[in-house]
Amino acid sequence: MKEAVFHRVWEDRHFRTLDWRTTDGTPVRLVEPGVRNPGAGPDFRFAVVEIGGLRWCGDVELHVTCADWYRHGHHTDPIYNRALLHVVWEEHDAGPVLRADGTACPTVVAGGAVRAGALTHWKRAGRWNRPACHGMLADVPEAVVMAQLEAASAEYFDRKCGDVAAFWTGGPDEDEAWRRAVGMALFDALGIPRNRLAMRDLFVRIARWDSTAPWFEEAVLKEAEPLGWEYAGARPASAPRVRIRQAARLWARLRPPGAGEDLRAGFERWVAGAGLGPERRGVVYRNVWCAGAALRQPAAAARAWRASADPVPEASARPLRAAGFPPAAEHHAGTPWMMRGWCGPKRCGQCRIGRHLTDSGDRD
Repeated sequence: MKEAVFHRVWEDRHFRTLDWRTTDGTPVRLVEPGVRNPGAGPDFRFAVVEIGGLRWCGDVELHVTCADWYRHGHHTDPIYNRALLHVVWEEHDAGPVLRADGTACPTVVAGGAVRAGALTHWKRAGRWNRPACHGMLADVPEAVVMAQLEAASAEYFDRKCGDVAAFWTGGPDEDEAWRRAVGMALFDALGIPRNRLAMRDLFVRIARWDSTAPWFEEAVLKEAEPLGWEYAGARPASAPRVRIRQAARLWARLRPPGAGEDLRAGFERWVAGAGLGPERRGVVYRNVWCAGAALRQPAAAARAWRASADPVPEASARPLRAAGFPPAAEHHAGTPWMMRGWCGPKRCGQCRIGRHLTDSGDRD
């Protein structure tokens, strides 16, 4: 057993019961596991536990064995005086441990209460570059998988809307303020993955220029020359010079969608002839056009986002395809955020798929 796996189990409360007893018989109930401590001191802070009928809020330290408390030197470190509970995986030699101030910290043995499905799941979850459910989706109904993609889609939409809103600078001309916010999002999206900062810098430099002037596109290319561009790994179709020209062309055409206008039709008119490939069209449609439209037409923008059937970037689709996600994931608005926002950070305890798999050990 690795302690990191135990941390995941604790964080997501994957136990058959939350009622235990300390090694000396005092009843304990887990109310809230707390938040991970990224610095020195006990593993979880602000946990809420009931010990002997009294509710406490404080720190919790987790170990595989009770001896780890002393092996790690916690008995001489005053920062561990604030630990209100010591939770261990193995029962061997478990008992209260001493803090540096000489008081005893109660110990609970929780390993035997862990759901079997959770343990299998989190042992697989160590691979950051693929979903923890890789190879396990045959046991998950497709409806559960699609419901999770919908949840990821809704979260991603809110995030991208927030990104565009953060670019809003206001001003007396609301149409121009909208163009500036969405224009920054456009240059950012066309800078993915390695040139986003350079593209943002470029937009700041040219945003006030007359984008209708016949010299505009070439002037933007010249303005971009001294900026630091990353060419490594770029295909000809996504080389910086190509993306800069596309961004300049689209910025010159960008206008807010009218009230009641079909957002998809408006997008197609906007990008016609810009030379965007299918994957990048999908990124611009969702992350720029729909998220930008949400500044004025949030309900219509949300519907357009959900209805999107554009192919997602292969870098997002590949790990989910290999994991066994259904083909519909390759055109789903939630797929890009599924890997980056859910699978990568290992949010399996909140994920419908993860919960289905970890709960299955109890149902079997």
